[in-house]
Amino acid sequence: MLKSSKKNNTASELEKFLWYSYFSVPYFVPESDKDKETLIGICADRAYLDLSRRLVFKEEYKGDSKKKKHLRQEFRSKICKTIIGQVNILLKSNAFDDNHKTACEAIIKEVNKEDVLQPCDGFDEAFTYGHAQKWLNMTLKYMRLTGFWDDEFKRLKSVMHIPVDSYILKAASSSENKYRMDAKIAPAYHDTYKCKNNKPLTEYSEDGANKSQPWSKWNKGDYKKFLDAIRDALKKKPLASSLVEW
Repeated sequence: MLKSSKKNNTASELEKFLWYSYFSVPYFVPESDKDKETLIGICADRAYLDLSRRLVFKEEYKGDSKKKKHLRQEFRSKICKTIIGQVNILLKSNAFDDNHKTACEAIIKEVNKEDVLQPCDGFDEAFTYGHAQKWLNMTLKYMRLTGFWDDEFKRLKSVMHIPVDSYILKAASSSENKYRMDAKIAPAYHDTYKCKNNKPLTEYSEDGANKSQPWSKWNKGDYKKFLDAIRDALKKKPLASSLVEW
């Protein structure tokens, strides 16, 4: 955790360094609701970096000019504002899965409204449910790292989700990983994306004709199937008490 353990909330030099390394802002203690919203926004902005390489901007938003950088940052800030509102709902949630789905749908709606992205790799959607879950879940992960929402996350620990990416998919399915859950968890297909030979895979794969569907191409159904499958696997192979612990 990056939160200071000292009673006077004075962070050590190491804590300040780690904080700045993650968030690119000086360490501070959120003392009001407004401060906490500011920190959620900082976490959401940092989380954007974890999916930005999978996003393709339209030509008018590409480039290194000051104007185009400003347009991209403006888009980023607007979505972070949406995430702040949705996170505040999630932290008080008694129906986490439903509220998480609503949050992802709200993020997708706001991104599509901005109309700054374009599809890639022959895919129809510019911003998918896979992108949305990554942005939201990584925001929550960075918030947890700060240590300023310990009570909320303790209450939600058993129902929280994890950010799905290739590392998680490999960990869930690799036969060489002692934390492996079930070989059928990682490869998920829908009609718009299948491995070239249309054969089911036994493990997550990034290799040519046997390539698994990447998380960035997932739709809502794919994400739910993964979530249900890994929760069921945890019951059969209790390596941890929750997804977060796993």
